[in-house]
Order: sequence, then structure tokens, then C-alpha cells
Amino acid sequence: QQEQQRQQQEQQRQQQEQQRQELMRQQQLRQQQEQQQRAQQQAAMRAKQEEMRRKQQEEMQRKAEEQKRKLEEMNKKRMEDMKKAAEEKRRQQEEQRASTAIRKLIIKVRQSTEETLAGNQQEMAEIMSKELHNCGAQAAKIREEATQGVEAAKKRIQELAEKAKKEQERKEQLAKAQAEAQAKAEKLIEELAEKVTTAEEAVAALNKAAEPLTPEGDVMKLEAVTKTTAAVEKATEEANAALKACLDFTR
Repeated sequence: QQEQQRQQQEQQRQQQEQQRQELMRQQQLRQQQEQQQRAQQQAAMRAKQEEMRRKQQEEMQRKAEEQKRKLEEMNKKRMEDMKKAAEEKRRQQEEQRASTAIRKLIIKVRQSTEETLAGNQQEMAEIMSKELHNCGAQAAKIREEATQGVEAAKKRIQELAEKAKKEQERKEQLAKAQAEAQAKAEKLIEELAEKVTTAEEAVAALNKAAEPLTPEGDVMKLEAVTKTTAAVEKATEEANAALKACLDFTR
């Protein structure tokens, strides 16, 4: 019976030891599991932190690359704008040079005479053939100005010719009028001379008719005196008429 008790105690001790070992094993297993969980959690946290750092680095790199790209685009655009501005300025200068060269010839054509018009037109056509395509947007306007310049020159030449013709006609009419006036004056002078001669002759006749009445003459009879007086009166009337004709003629 004691042996049985001892065996039972031994069995109980062994069971207890087994239970204790099982508990220890389970505790160790739990500890291992907890350690594994902690390790997994730590690994997950480290992985998450690493992922966050990686994303931050990628975002920083992306922003840096984006900033670099924007700066490059801004520099490229600024260079393109500067290039365009330089090209535009050069184009404007070229247009101004070409248009000025053509307009000088247009002015020359406008001032042409009948003798120089054809040569100036030819010179203008040559410079337009050479430079008009360099005038850009002004080409159509300059072509119109050239046409108007030729028309203005032709009109001016025509007006000058008409003016010269009218002036020549005026001079011819004036010369004709002067010649006619000269001829008329000469004729009038001749007529006046004739009238003066007639008046002088009338005065001479009057003087001659009055000679018998002068104190130096011999004493005349009454009948002779009457006749002589009548003759003097007639001569006086004729002389007065002749003098009046001269005066009327000169008025």
C-alpha cells in the first residue's frame, strides 16, 4: 500500500512536472508568439517608416525635378521670347529700310518732268522688284502709293503742260493785243496828225483872212472890211471846229 501510494505520488509528481513543463512550454510559446508579433509589428513599423521616408524622398525628388523643369521651361521661354523679339526688331528694321528705299523713288517719280518720268518709273520698278517682298505688311500699301505716285506725276505733268499752253496762249493774245493796240495807236496818231494839220491849216487860213484887218495894212473900204470879216468869221469857225475835233479825238 505504501508502494502504491509512493507510485501514485510519483505519478502525481510526474503529472505535475509535465503540467509545469507544459505550462512553461505554453508560456514560452506565448512569449515567442508575442516576440514574433512584436518583431512583426516592429518590422511593419520599420517598413512603414521606410516607405514613408521613401515616399518623402520621392516627393522631394519629384518637387525638385518639377522645379528644375519649370526653371528650364521659363529659361527656354525667355530665350525664345528674346529670340522672337530680336527677330521682330530685325524684321521691322528690314521693312523700314526697304519701304524707305521705295518711298524715296516714289517721291522722285512724283516730282518727275515729262522728260524724266519714264526713267524714274523704270528705276522705281527695279527697286520695287528687289525690295517689295521685304516690306512685309506694308507691301500692299506701298504698291498703292507707287501707283498713286505715277498717277500724280502724270496729272502734274498734264497740269503743267496745260498751264504752259495757257500761258503761251496768254502771251500770244497779249502780243496780238499789243500789236493791235500799237497799230490802232499808230492809226490814231496818223488821224490826229491829219486833224492837227487840218487845224493848223484852218488857223493859217484864219490868220491869212485876218491880215487885211491888221493895223499894218492899208485902209480898207467898208465893203472889203465886211467881206474880210465874214471870211475871218468862217475861218474862225473852221479853225474852232478843227481844234475841237483834235480835242475830242484825244479824249
